Amino acid sequence: MVRDRFGEEAEKRLRLDGQLTYLTLSNVPLIRKLHADLGKSHITDMLSLVEGGYYRAGKWQVDDVPIPPEITGEKLSDKRAHYRELLAAQVRLSFLTAVVAQMVNSGETELFDEKGQPVPDQVLHGVTATF
Repeated sequence: MVRDRFGEEAEKRLRLDGQLTYLTLSNVPLIRKLHADLGKSHITDMLSLVEGGYYRAGKWQVDDVPIPPEITGEKLSDKRAHYRELLAAQVRLSFLTAVVAQMVNSGETELFDEKGQPVPDQVLHGVTATF
Protein backbone atom coordinates (compact mmCIF):
# COMPACT_ATOMS: atom_id res chain seq x y z
CA MET A 1 0.00 0.00 0.00
CA VAL A 2 2.68 2.52 1.00
CA ARG A 3 4.77 1.68 -2.06
CA ASP A 4 1.80 2.09 -4.40
CA ARG A 5 0.83 5.41 -2.91
CA PHE A 6 4.16 7.01 -1.93
CA GLY A 7 6.83 5.04 -3.77
CA GLU A 8 9.56 2.56 -2.92
CA GLU A 9 11.85 5.07 -1.17
CA ALA A 10 9.11 6.16 1.23
CA GLU A 11 8.32 2.51 1.99
CA LYS A 12 11.98 1.76 2.77
CA ARG A 13 12.32 4.85 4.95
CA LEU A 14 9.17 3.99 6.92
CA ARG A 15 10.37 0.41 7.44
CA LEU A 16 13.79 1.64 8.56
CA ASP A 17 12.31 4.23 10.91
CA GLY A 18 10.05 1.59 12.44
CA GLN A 19 13.04 -0.68 13.07
CA LEU A 20 15.05 2.20 14.53
CA THR A 21 12.11 3.13 16.74
CA TYR A 22 12.07 -0.41 18.14
CA LEU A 23 15.85 -0.48 18.59
CA THR A 24 16.11 2.90 20.35
CA LEU A 25 13.03 2.43 22.56
CA SER A 26 11.18 5.14 20.62
CA ASN A 27 13.94 7.74 20.97
CA VAL A 28 13.08 10.12 18.11
CA PRO A 29 15.97 12.55 18.79
CA LEU A 30 18.42 9.64 18.55
CA ILE A 31 16.82 8.43 15.33
CA ARG A 32 17.20 11.93 13.84
CA LYS A 33 20.83 11.98 14.97
CA LEU A 34 21.46 8.58 13.35
CA HIS A 35 19.98 9.78 10.08
CA ALA A 36 22.14 12.91 10.24
CA ASP A 37 25.32 11.00 11.16
CA LEU A 38 24.78 8.10 8.80
CA GLY A 39 23.18 10.26 6.13
CA LYS A 40 26.63 11.08 4.83
CA SER A 41 27.14 7.40 4.05
CA HIS A 42 23.42 6.92 3.32
CA ILE A 43 21.68 4.74 5.88
CA THR A 44 19.50 2.44 3.84
CA ASP A 45 18.75 -0.40 6.23
CA MET A 46 19.66 -1.76 9.63
CA LEU A 47 22.84 -3.35 8.27
CA SER A 48 24.11 0.21 7.84
CA LEU A 49 24.45 0.24 11.63
CA VAL A 50 26.75 -2.77 11.47
CA GLU A 51 28.80 -1.21 8.67
CA GLY A 52 29.01 1.99 10.72
CA GLY A 53 30.38 0.15 13.76
CA TYR A 54 27.30 0.60 15.94
CA TYR A 55 27.81 -2.89 17.39
CA ARG A 56 30.33 -1.14 19.67
CA ALA A 57 28.87 0.79 22.60
CA GLY A 58 31.35 3.63 22.15
CA LYS A 59 29.95 4.40 18.72
CA TRP A 60 26.58 5.43 20.13
CA GLN A 61 26.53 9.18 20.83
CA VAL A 62 23.76 9.56 23.39
CA ASP A 63 25.09 12.46 25.45
CA ASP A 64 22.72 14.98 23.91
CA VAL A 65 19.56 12.89 23.58
CA PRO A 66 17.02 11.90 26.22
CA ILE A 67 17.53 8.51 27.84
CA PRO A 68 14.38 6.36 27.85
CA PRO A 69 12.87 5.82 31.31
CA GLU A 70 13.30 2.04 30.94
CA ILE A 71 17.07 2.47 31.23
CA THR A 72 18.26 2.09 34.80
CA GLY A 73 21.18 3.67 36.59
CA GLU A 74 21.95 5.68 39.67
CA LYS A 75 23.36 8.69 37.84
CA LEU A 76 22.66 10.06 34.39
CA SER A 77 26.14 8.96 33.29
CA ASP A 78 25.28 5.40 34.36
CA LYS A 79 22.04 5.52 32.39
CA ARG A 80 23.88 6.78 29.30
CA ALA A 81 26.44 3.97 29.60
CA HIS A 82 23.71 1.36 30.04
CA TYR A 83 21.80 2.74 27.04
CA ARG A 84 24.92 2.61 24.86
CA GLU A 85 25.52 -1.00 25.92
CA LEU A 86 21.90 -1.95 25.26
CA LEU A 87 21.89 -0.41 21.78
CA ALA A 88 25.19 -2.05 20.81
CA ALA A 89 24.07 -5.41 22.21
CA GLN A 90 20.82 -5.22 20.21
CA VAL A 91 22.78 -4.63 17.00
CA ARG A 92 25.14 -7.52 17.79
CA LEU A 93 22.29 -9.90 18.61
CA SER A 94 20.16 -8.89 15.64
CA PHE A 95 22.97 -9.13 13.08
CA LEU A 96 25.46 -11.54 14.61
CA THR A 97 26.85 -12.93 11.36
CA ALA A 98 27.14 -9.49 9.76
CA VAL A 99 28.89 -8.15 12.88
CA VAL A 100 31.44 -10.97 12.85
CA ALA A 101 32.01 -10.42 9.12
CA GLN A 102 32.51 -6.68 9.73
CA MET A 103 34.94 -7.41 12.58
CA VAL A 104 36.94 -9.75 10.33
CA ASN A 105 36.91 -7.28 7.42
CA SER A 106 38.13 -4.45 9.62
CA GLY A 107 40.90 -6.55 11.19
CA GLU A 108 39.27 -6.28 14.60
CA THR A 109 39.02 -10.08 14.74
CA GLU A 110 41.38 -12.60 13.16
CA LEU A 111 40.44 -16.07 11.98
CA PHE A 112 42.79 -19.01 12.39
CA ASP A 113 42.74 -22.51 10.94
CA GLU A 114 42.90 -25.71 12.97
CA LYS A 115 46.72 -25.43 13.14
CA GLY A 116 46.57 -21.93 14.57
CA GLN A 117 47.68 -20.28 11.34
CA PRO A 118 45.93 -17.14 10.04
CA VAL A 119 43.28 -17.91 7.45
CA PRO A 120 44.41 -16.73 3.97
CA ASP A 121 42.90 -13.53 2.58
CA GLN A 122 41.16 -15.34 -0.29
CA VAL A 123 39.28 -17.49 2.22
CA LEU A 124 38.40 -14.44 4.32
CA HIS A 125 37.02 -12.75 1.22
CA GLY A 126 34.69 -15.71 0.70
CA VAL A 127 33.60 -15.69 4.33
CA THR A 128 32.79 -11.98 4.42
CA ALA A 129 31.74 -11.35 0.82
CA THR A 130 28.07 -11.81 1.58
CA PHE A 131 28.00 -8.77 3.83
